[in-house]
Amino acid sequence: MRFPNTWFFFDPYDKNAKTNFTRVTKKIGIIFYSNSEFKDKFSAKIKDYIDLCKQNRIFFLIQNSIDLAIKHKAIGVFCYLDYFKKSSNLKLLSLKRPGHIKMFTSVHNLKEIKFSEKKNFDVIFISPLFKTQSHPSYRPLGSVNFINLCTKSSLINLALGGVTKKNYRRIKNNKLAGFGGITYFKKNLR
Repeated sequence: MRFPNTWFFFDPYDKNAKTNFTRVTKKIGIIFYSNSEFKDKFSAKIKDYIDLCKQNRIFFLIQNSIDLAIKHKAIGVFCYLDYFKKSSNLKLLSLKRPGHIKMFTSVHNLKEIKFSEKKNFDVIFISPLFKTQSHPSYRPLGSVNFINLCTKSSLINLALGGVTKKNYRRIKNNKLAGFGGITYFKKNLR
């Protein structure tokens, strides 16, 4: 399955969510995620956005729920490894997931890459590439460490964290399929 090489981590609780979303094209995939305390209302909050994705043929992922991904005909699920390790339900469902449902996660080191390979994830975001506005306390990998991790992965690799057009060109390699972000898209979807 071919999917976009750029992914917008879209938080429907963001105050500018509607404005940002109206500028998305089918060249950009959407990852519906949220760190909000209203997670119990997440499914209802993303419903209208999912309908727009379907109308405009935009690929999308749903955070942490294979059931919601199947229900809404998403191409897959995005989940952080910490959540995956704690969720016995998600682990079980990931083993029985339909072939068209892809599993995405983010990794920060070689140990997490190997864990992702072992647990049959399909795509990894190697993160953080550079310093970010959304996670300023995370220590960035930098170009050399990032490229080194790409070469050690057998999965589809995407960059995440502080990506700009300029620094993306510096880390582009034959093991890198694209990138994802938050701030990048908020700034460039104007």
